[in-house]
Amino acid sequence: MKRILLSAFVTAALALASANAQLVTNNYAGNGNTDFGGAVGTGSFQIVNDNLGALSFTYTRGSSDFNNAIVIYFDSIPGGATSTSGFTDNADGLRRAISGVNTNTSQRSTLNFASGFTADYALALNNGFAGLWSLSNPADFPFQVSANLLPASATQSETSYNFSLNVSNIGLTANSGQSFSFFTSYISETAFRSTETFGASFTGTPAQGYNAFTAAGSNSFTTIPEPTTYALLTLGALGLAGYAARRRARK
Repeated sequence: MKRILLSAFVTAALALASANAQLVTNNYAGNGNTDFGGAVGTGSFQIVNDNLGALSFTYTRGSSDFNNAIVIYFDSIPGGATSTSGFTDNADGLRRAISGVNTNTSQRSTLNFASGFTADYALALNNGFAGLWSLSNPADFPFQVSANLLPASATQSETSYNFSLNVSNIGLTANSGQSFSFFTSYISETAFRSTETFGASFTGTPAQGYNAFTAAGSNSFTTIPEPTTYALLTLGALGLAGYAARRRARK
């Protein structure tokens, strides 16, 4: 009987380890556009969430060098912006990419988000840095956290670029099963916007440049839900212990 109990315990422990190792992975293809050479439009984007709340991103470069900026707008909490039209923070290249406005403020490429999408945060990256900004102050985006771009000394011709956040950085809770939406844009650091995106694209046939763009939709990602395995295994272990005690009492 002891051997049976030990075997059951080991099986339960392995099941728990398997549950802890659970990952949620989604992949998003480029929209096929190549007006900036196809670095995004013919590339791909992956998001992985683990049970510790980490969000790991991999951008796989498409058919040209990655020599502009990718901006990922997140809708993850109540409120937020329906458009970049009110953004005026142009203090550096990545902030100009997020705002869609150059230092010459007449050069603007407004991005209007799809109905129901309101942007709360923006993750912006070039081949040297990736970081997260809150969009709560349109004139001066509060910097949140570095997104740990790898390779650390990346060039514009890397095969792929990796970066990461925690779900808490965008206002969510680990192991909650919460979802967020996002929209991506490939844009120069002087706010000259391309039509290249991952997943959801634009309405109509906008031309690259200092023009108005309207998103046709957004992409969604659902994080890992709260595990129930712990409670089930605890109840199972208690049941086995009680069974063993009753068997010993009958002898």
